[in-house]
Amino acid sequence: MKIEMGKKYKTRDGKPVRILCVDRDNEVFKVVALVTGRYGEETWNYTAAGTRGAVDTGLDLVEVKPSVFRPVWSNGNVGVAFGDPERAARGGQSSCSGFDDVMFIGVLELFQDGSAPVFHPAGECNG
Repeated sequence: MKIEMGKKYKTRDGKPVRILCVDRDNEVFKVVALVTGRYGEETWNYTAAGTRGAVDTGLDLVEVKPSVFRPVWSNGNVGVAFGDPERAARGGQSSCSGFDDVMFIGVLELFQDGSAPVFHPAGECNG
């Protein structure tokens, strides 16, 4: 990976990052970034590949993939999920049988780059 201006990054351990430049006059550390930590933003230097050195660390940069989140609902049938509560209530049929057994079960994260979707169960959702 090569760090580029205009793309969104975070550290491997999830800290927000702002890229300031990718062409610093330095043979090793070409990238200058602001990393948000406990006490605000700190300036960190990175290689063109987004690493802090030879050893992988939680402060290495990873690109943030654009994604879309979709709620997932279930009507109690194992292995059956729907994108909206009304459809879950009618179990895929044309008439609605009721919302008694309908429950929100989580969020499906869909990546715009074609990566495999990720399911986030309701108890693990952060947002």
